[in-house]
Amino acid sequence: MESRMDFHIRPAGKDDLDALMRIYDRARLFMAANGNPGQWTGGYPSEALIASEIEASHSFICETSDGEMAGTFCFIIGEDPTYR
Repeated sequence: MESRMDFHIRPAGKDDLDALMRIYDRARLFMAANGNPGQWTGGYPSEALIASEIEASHSFICETSDGEMAGTFCFIIGEDPTYR
């Protein structure tokens, strides 16, 4: 039996910051527990960084069809200084 879940992608807003930080907290714990303890250490990404990504319209949220936040990502057109 095939299971399907529809997602909607929307820009993140300032009111989403707390929920986004909880997602990043869970992601850090998951990575550390599953063989990737060296990425996103020291509180990265910080709340200030995610707030700036929201302000710059780089932060997006993936929501389920019933409006539950399921994930997040940053999308930057052009060169991202992080990857220089």
